[in-house]
Amino acid sequence: MQCTVQQLADVVSSATPAHDVLDYLTLGIALLGAITGVAALGATFALFFLSAPRLKVVAGTGLNTTNGIWGITVTATNHGRTAAALDSVGLQLGPDKDDPHSGTTGWTC
Repeated sequence: MQCTVQQLADVVSSATPAHDVLDYLTLGIALLGAITGVAALGATFALFFLSAPRLKVVAGTGLNTTNGIWGITVTATNHGRTAAALDSVGLQLGPDKDDPHSGTTGWTC
């Protein structure tokens, strides 16, 4: 049996279904899934990099009025998700914190 090119084209075009509403609905659902998947992956990366300990240290001063002694308060707050530990706390009094021999006094515990 001999077929012409036109007859083969007619057979192929009749076998290919026309696009209907379900095709577009499936495409829309697939695109929505791809977009939410990429967003979830980005959120996972962001949470991974932000999960390190992030310390915020605030120092304040105060005066004890009963004996006139100055005091310093230090508050350290961890805003990250991982635990953090303070190994030491230091205090340096003096005009130049970069030069240890400038007549400053220091304290560390």
